[in-house]
Amino acid sequence: MNNTKKVSVAEFVDAVKGITRSTRISICYQVDESKSKTKGGKKQLQKQVCLKGWLNHDYQNKVVKLSGDTSFVANPMIGKTPLEDSKTIIISDKTNELMLYATTLKTDKRDTTYFHNRMEISREDAIQRELFAPSYFKKPTTKGRGLVSEGDDFGLVSPYVSRLLWANIEGEQYEIVK
Repeated sequence: MNNTKKVSVAEFVDAVKGITRSTRISICYQVDESKSKTKGGKKQLQKQVCLKGWLNHDYQNKVVKLSGDTSFVANPMIGKTPLEDSKTIIISDKTNELMLYATTLKTDKRDTTYFHNRMEISREDAIQRELFAPSYFKKPTTKGRGLVSEGDDFGLVSPYVSRLLWANIEGEQYEIVK
């Protein structure tokens, strides 16, 4: 990426924590696949996810807008606490690590690459090798505890900032260095 700013986790957080309006983002991060089987305490699959999304889409307002149910009240986040005065950065209650909080729409581009034993593996091959846990195949409830239609459903992502490889926010390109 040309004109990319190399930043630490703290510098990246400082750059985005004050964003207060709906903002388009592109991010790429690497994590363990949460719905993969575990062997010897280690997840069998890892993934690299590159996606486009949005900062500052209020969950409750989005569910109300998409479902038409004005009585909907969102439950509080469990295991995550918003960083003071920020809707873009949250803190994991378990690890105390900073996380980016974003919304993804069905129309947003997402590319996922899976890895097994540090080697790239297709989703189909991972299924054939039975590397996914049964939870991977369970149909999820749509947002708003099922109020949002399947066609209008959206996603929420909250990767650890330390797991981000790069981000593009408001035309600014960042490479997060460890």
